[in-house]
Amino acid sequence: MKHTTKKHAGWTLLLLILTLAFFAGGSAAQAAVINHTAPADKYIPGFRVLLDAGINSPIGLLAARCYFKTKGDKNFAFVDMFDKGGGKYQAVLPAPWVNSEAVEYLFLAVDKEKKVTRSPVYTIEEGQTQEAAAWKDAGQVKEVRIDTMQEKIEDCEAVRRQLLKNHGKNLPKYQTAKSGDALAIQTEINKDLVPLNGFYDNAAISQVAKGAQYGLGADGLYQSGSIFAGHSTAFWVGTGVVVAGGTALALSGGGGGGGGGPKPTPSPKPTPSPYSLTANTPSPSSNCK
Repeated sequence: MKHTTKKHAGWTLLLLILTLAFFAGGSAAQAAVINHTAPADKYIPGFRVLLDAGINSPIGLLAARCYFKTKGDKNFAFVDMFDKGGGKYQAVLPAPWVNSEAVEYLFLAVDKEKKVTRSPVYTIEEGQTQEAAAWKDAGQVKEVRIDTMQEKIEDCEAVRRQLLKNHGKNLPKYQTAKSGDALAIQTEINKDLVPLNGFYDNAAISQVAKGAQYGLGADGLYQSGSIFAGHSTAFWVGTGVVVAGGTALALSGGGGGGGGGPKPTPSPKPTPSPYSLTANTPSPSSNCK
């Protein structure tokens, strides 16, 4: 009888171990899987970047995002990815500007149990163009008078038109010559700490709600201490901002953001002249020259 009892206890213990292993394996299998191959071609400045990724989760996704920044920036901003169906997602990034050097990006997926999965950081480099070579003093911050700011924006626009003329029909497959509506860009930290140096595009930027700041829990996404480091050198112009450092991002809005999901945040209605900014705020600092 004792031998039978011990044998029964042994089977019970084995069954318990197998059960725990099954559930542990099932829990591990619930993590989203992200597949992406970084583009081999260098990007042409002045054009939006389209990045595709395969993201699959057995229990479904709550959010699919692409975090991005230029080489010289410390902190990431992000865009929600478009659900193309069949586990395929696409991110539309703002146009890198001339002399941005490189764009760094990663993908982040949040399943319906709010488990966060992130990809490695990928890098695409800027291709050489005559427009970038002619862009003088691109890395310097200069003081610009309010009454000449529109002139500087027009200089940027002239370069953008030249880029379109010279490269618009011969872009890498992952770039588009279509500017489209204003992009909805979001941050998880103070917007002053995400200057978005190195981009020139029409976009609305907002800070995502606390309940959707999933990137703050992703290992290594933000540099230690960078969230609290200094303020940006951005120059606010009317409803937009021109970023110092020889590059510019035309922003068309602000305010609090909501939660992220596989479906992108609705883009704001484009203004009649999306790249035209009006200067009516003091203390300018820009080098859009």
